[in-house]
Amino acid sequence: MGKTLTGNRNEQARAAYEEAMLSLRSLSYDARADALRLTLSSGVRLSIPRSQIPPLAKASSEQLTAAYAGNGGATISQDELDIDVFIPGLLDRLFGRTIRGDLGRRAGKVSSLAKARAARKNGRKGGRPKKRRSLRQSVS
Repeated sequence: MGKTLTGNRNEQARAAYEEAMLSLRSLSYDARADALRLTLSSGVRLSIPRSQIPPLAKASSEQLTAAYAGNGGATISQDELDIDVFIPGLLDRLFGRTIRGDLGRRAGKVSSLAKARAARKNGRKGGRPKKRRSLRQSVS
């Protein structure tokens, strides 16, 4: 029987997913567009106007050029201003929580050899168990 992720394990799985898909691989400042260009570990590239990142909205061009991917790619960091902008939080703020949920759904649909083996193994056991009705539903 498969293990269900709960509590701390669920948080660990979410953190591992965010590290794999949403961590910052590279960061640069485009002075011409006045925007930060981000490349995520998933390969997604974003150009975010400085005005959309409140902690960096008033930073100078030199300070933005000195920004880097900090905390293992989890943040946009700038030492002089003592700023760390959490990447998943920034994406939530800009696009809503749906972007992370959508990425998770897509990742969950990916077929792998491990998933195929697990499905065959569960099929030999009779498949997914039937849902049990509660006592109240069966009495009424």
